[in-house]
Formats: sequence, structure tokens, C-alpha cells
Amino acid sequence: MDRSIPPCENFYRYSCGWIKNNPIPPDQPRWSVYAKLTQDNQMFLWGILEEAAKPATDRSPGQRR
Repeated sequence: MDRSIPPCENFYRYSCGWIKNNPIPPDQPRWSVYAKLTQDNQMFLWGILEEAAKPATDRSPGQRR
């Protein structure tokens, strides 16, 4: 909750305080907790793939594929 906004003036902004700390990214039409979770998961998986794509001499031929 965003307690800096009186609930009688703007109840939506009062009750959805996370919007203040998580603005809608310019490349997204909408933003929610689930969209943020999806983006965080994609970035985590991207990091795993980037690490796995680095060439290493200690890998077996099966691991290289």
C-alpha cells in the first residue's frame, strides 16, 4: 500500500502501492506481478544459457552438443 496517498482521494493508487516502485516499462503494454516474475525468470534462464554457451575444453563431446 502507498500510505502517502489518502484512500478517499485515490483508492486505487493507495491500495496498489507497488506501482510506485514498479512502473510500467516503456516496451510493455501492461505490467503486473506475474509479468515481472516472467521477465525475471527469462533473465535467469538467459544467464544459464549464456554460461552454457561459453566454450570450455573440459567438456565431453556429448556436453558440447
